[in-house]
Amino acid sequence: MTVPLIDSHAHLDFDRFDDDRELVLQRACEAGVDTVISIGTNLASSRRALALAEAHDMVYSTAGVHPHQADEFDDDDWPALTQLWNHPKVVGVGEMGLDYYYDYSDRDRQQEIFARQLEAASRLDYPAIIHIRDAFD
Repeated sequence: MTVPLIDSHAHLDFDRFDDDRELVLQRACEAGVDTVISIGTNLASSRRALALAEAHDMVYSTAGVHPHQADEFDDDDWPALTQLWNHPKVVGVGEMGLDYYYDYSDRDRQQEIFARQLEAASRLDYPAIIHIRDAFD
C-alpha cells in the first residue's frame, strides 16, 4: 500500500516557475506526490493558482491575502475573493496572517484582513493557511 503524498504549500503561480512549471509537476509525480496545493497570496495570485488547478488534475488551490499584501488589498475585492472560495478546486483560505518582522503592511490592516479571512474559513469550514512572523503575542 502506498501512502499518498501531498505538497500542502506550493507557490506554483510565482514567476520563478514560468520556465519549468510543467517539469516541476512532472518531477513531483515521479517522486510520488499525487496532490499539490498552490497557495494564493493576493487576488491576482489566487486567480493564477486556481487557473493552474483547473489545468491540472493533481493541483488544487487556495485563495487569500498574505500579510505583506494587506495594504494593497482593496475592500471592493472581497466579493471576488468570495467567488474564488466557492470554486470546487479551491480548498482553503489564505495564505493569511501577521508579519511584524518586515511590516510591509500596516499592522492594523494586517489584523483586519486576517480576522476577516479567519471568519470566512470558519464559515466555509475550510482550512486556514497561516503565515506568522514575529507576531505570536
